[in-house]
Amino acid sequence: MIIGFFSSVINLIIFVGLGSIWMKAIGMW
Repeated sequence: MIIGFFSSVINLIIFVGLGSIWMKAIGMW
């Protein structure tokens, strides 16, 4: 159960990180 929670947190961090990268890429264009 803890592993599942940890995995969901990692996925959320990766999702937010990719979102910020996309926003920066769009801002540069």
